[in-house]
Parts: sequence; structure tokens; C-alpha cells
Amino acid sequence: MAKLRAFRVLWQAFSSAFGEEAPMIPLFTETSVRSYSKLDPYVNLLRAGNSTFAAVLGGTDAHTVHPHDFLTKPDLSSRRIARNVQLVIKEEAHVSHVVDPSAGSYFVETLTKEYVEAGWNYFLEIEQAGGYSEVIKSGWLTDDIQAKWVDRENNTATRQQSLIGTNIYANPQEPVRDSKIGDSHLEYMTAKRLATPFENLRAQSKVVNLKSAIILLEPVKNIKAQVDFVSGFLAVGGIEPLVSSHLATAKEINQFLANEAIDYGVLCGSKEAVEAVVTGLDTKASIDLAGRYPKEQLSEWAQFGINETLYSGKHMTTKLDKILALGKEAF
Repeated sequence: MAKLRAFRVLWQAFSSAFGEEAPMIPLFTETSVRSYSKLDPYVNLLRAGNSTFAAVLGGTDAHTVHPHDFLTKPDLSSRRIARNVQLVIKEEAHVSHVVDPSAGSYFVETLTKEYVEAGWNYFLEIEQAGGYSEVIKSGWLTDDIQAKWVDRENNTATRQQSLIGTNIYANPQEPVRDSKIGDSHLEYMTAKRLATPFENLRAQSKVVNLKSAIILLEPVKNIKAQVDFVSGFLAVGGIEPLVSSHLATAKEINQFLANEAIDYGVLCGSKEAVEAVVTGLDTKASIDLAGRYPKEQLSEWAQFGINETLYSGKHMTTKLDKILALGKEAF
């Protein structure tokens, strides 16, 4: 909403800077395919609904809703649902009866003002650099946009920005749909999408045999939050770990890892429980710890097979790529 409102203000300011009266300019919008994902595609329907509602409240003149399965192969049903998203908002939310539904909202008005100031300052920055032609020729504008995109990718990889069903609340049993691209889809399919790295991980998980496990150093009721976090972290990469029973000693852990032929395991438990068993580990499996630990301590434990840690804020795509690389190619 704020972006569309800010655009109209900036258009007026931009025109007046040239001493001209701003002509009316129609705004055509569409649901952003950049935020769509092939994973859990029905969440795309929620994204489409949210963005469509925002576009209407922000004052769009015409809006296109892409089907939730737009990245794979839309059918008559998904196209009908996409069309009905607009009809429901128009006929049941009655937004067409109000000229400016978001007017007077402190949050929207403040956000609009922030967008206007940031946008105008960006115009001035481009002008000081020699104008649009110069920043395109020098590559400055492209580099700046790329840097902002990298920031967004990092935010998604560290879960500062959520993609439901993709980087959080993922279902590893869900099939990864192959793209069936028609000519009309080519432009959108080549656009950068935040979900792409996660889709690649899920596709990779389907072609490797990786035996993984969550190893309980305490009764599960004591460490359930830790176990749920690790399970959810691995699920993003399509990894379904075996969960052990309570294993209180290093001997039991070594035996479990050997019997199950585990390639990768995560120890879940308090720091005291970890310290009690780590020096007795003797396994070929790659072992990580749940939670944060000092680098010095991890260096000391490296000789016992401890590699890294899993914790909130860790770069998921980088870590999951390393984990999947431990598996064997499936034939």
C-alpha cells in the first residue's frame, strides 16, 4: 500500500521539479513472482491474496493475480482461483466503495513518508553520480541493486525473512515440482526469486542417500524445543532425520551411529550433557551440536568428530548444502 501511495507522491514531486503539472498516470500491478515458491505452492495463494489486497488499498488501477502454481504448470482450476481472489476482494470486502481505504492510518502514512524520502534521496544520489545513463554505463546502479538483493537473500537464509513452507515450516515429504515452462513464462522464470536456493536444496536431497539422526542426550521432554528446531532446520533441505532414544553415554551413541550407518548426526542436550559424552565419541559420522558454543571449545572437540553447530540465525543454505554433500549419490 505504502509503495503505491509513495509512487504517486514522487511522481508529483518529479514532475514539479521540471516545472510541469504531473499528468495522470495509471498504475498496473501484479502479484510478485519473486516471492513465489515451487515448494508448498498453496502458500502462494496466501501471498497472492495479501499482495492483491494491498495493491487495491494502495490505489492500483488494474491488477493481475498469478495462479499459485504459476512456476510449474497452471491449470484451469488454479486460474479460476486466481481470478476469484480479485472477485472476493471486490465483492465481499467492498474496497471499491472507498476512495482511499488506507488514508489516516498512522502506520501506512508514516511508511509512505519513509518511502517517499528514501526514494527521493535515491533520485538525488543517482543525479549526483551523473544521471541515469551514467550510473547504468558505469555499472553503479546494477551493483547497488545486486547488493540489496544479496542482503535479502541473506535475510531469507538466516530466517530474518520468512518464506512459509520454504525456509520455515517445510514439509520434506512434499514432492519438488518440475517446471514446465511455456513461452509466456520465460520472463518470469528467469527472474530472481528468494525461494530458488531452497528449491535447489530440496531437489538435491532427492538424488542423494543421506542417513541422518537427531541424537537425544536427555529425555525428549527436557529438550523438545531444541529437537524441534533441528528437525525444522533439516526439513528445509528435505532431510528427514532418525530420532534416537535417550542415549546417555558415548558408548551408546557410538553403537547407535554404527548400527544405523549414520552419515550425519546432531547432538541435542544441555552443555553439561554434551561435555559428558563428547570426549568419548568415536565415529565416522559427521557430528554437529545443537546450540551455540565458543569457537575455542569447538576447536578442542574437533578431534572427536565435532564439526559445527546449528542455531537460530545460522546461514541455512550454506549449511544444508554442506550436509547434503555428505550423502551418497542415489542410483
